[in-house]
This record gives sequence, C-alpha cells and structure tokens, in this order.
Amino acid sequence: MSETILKAKNISKIYGKHKALDKVSIEIKRGMIYGLIGENGAGKSTFMRIVMGLITIDEGEIELFGETGTRGSQQARIKWGNRTF
Repeated sequence: MSETILKAKNISKIYGKHKALDKVSIEIKRGMIYGLIGENGAGKSTFMRIVMGLITIDEGEIELFGETGTRGSQQARIKWGNRTF
C-alpha cells in the first residue's frame, strides 16, 4: 500500500458570496500521477494555494505527509516542495 502524501477532507473556501471550493476531498498517494483539471473558475488554483499555505480554508482539514491541521505544517510543505505542476 502506498504512503498518502496529501489528504484533503471537505475543503471549502468562500470569497464573499462565491463558493470557490465546496467540500472538496482528495487523497494523493506517493508514486502516483495525478492531474487537477477543470474549467476557468473551478477552484484549481485556490486548492493549490490552500495546499501551499498561501490562503486559509473556511472549512475542512489538510494532512500533508502525516501532518494534520487546517493549513498543514510548514515543514511538510517544505518537504513537498511548494510547487504547482
């Protein structure tokens, strides 16, 4: 079984009256290849900014390399590389 490197659970982000993310959940395993695709305004960049700790979430939880919290830990983000591919 592969190690989970990123687990996002019920992530929500609201900008004013616009819900950019509505209870988004994903689990990323080491060694797998993933793509984050969607239309303009679907929340792709918002999600990546949340994972990188650049913006806070309104609801949900992030686990990055086993570090749990609403924003993840700085050490875990450094380990991950803070990159958008």
